[in-house]
Amino acid sequence: MRFGIRLFAVFIVFWHSSALLAKVETANDPLEPLNRAIFQFNILFDDFLFVPVSFVYNKTVPNPMARGIKNFLSVLGTPISCTCHILSGNGEKAASSFLRGVINLTLGFSGFVDVATDMGLTAEPMTVGKLFGRLGIGTGPYLMLPFWGPSNPRDLCGDAVEGFYDPVGRASPPHARLGSYLARLGVSTISTRAGVLEVESAIRKQSPDYYETFRCLYWQKVYGSSAEDTPVPSNEED
Repeated sequence: MRFGIRLFAVFIVFWHSSALLAKVETANDPLEPLNRAIFQFNILFDDFLFVPVSFVYNKTVPNPMARGIKNFLSVLGTPISCTCHILSGNGEKAASSFLRGVINLTLGFSGFVDVATDMGLTAEPMTVGKLFGRLGIGTGPYLMLPFWGPSNPRDLCGDAVEGFYDPVGRASPPHARLGSYLARLGVSTISTRAGVLEVESAIRKQSPDYYETFRCLYWQKVYGSSAEDTPVPSNEED
């Protein structure tokens, strides 16, 4: 289910970045044959489930409501982001993240309206994977996981930590935690996938080797948007 989140969010920012694309060629992919097979499976699964659901979502959910859902999901990520900023030693960003969450939760109709941005508090999300990167831990090789999408050992460990220690999930009753997590993950996936439906389709049609294009875009996201938290790839990873 995470496929729609981790795979297609990269296209929004980087699909025009031909200069960056040229810098990431082999992309540290020693498991390429296996990764390609899993990638094809994920594409089939996405086409079967998330593409039609995302199409219906775009047609039925008004834009203001869609933005509200994204804002609400962002607020739910505040505890993890704030904690990671603290552990990375950036108290200013931790305070900004905390204030954004509190303001949007209280003044923004439970987080559905992004009041904090209008007040000058910009979103600077931080993940456990980025925290590991700031501590000097390398990404490791490229991994394509069934249903989950592209990842690497460092960020995969970070995702596991977030899933286990997420304060929002732990606030739910024990018997409802799994259902709460799956519901949140499903909404996040559909919301993200719906936002890049047309862009992803265009890139897929234009790519002579969609796997390579997708892998390069993924590494651009890791080494580009997280440049301050992640070391630049070594020659072995380029």
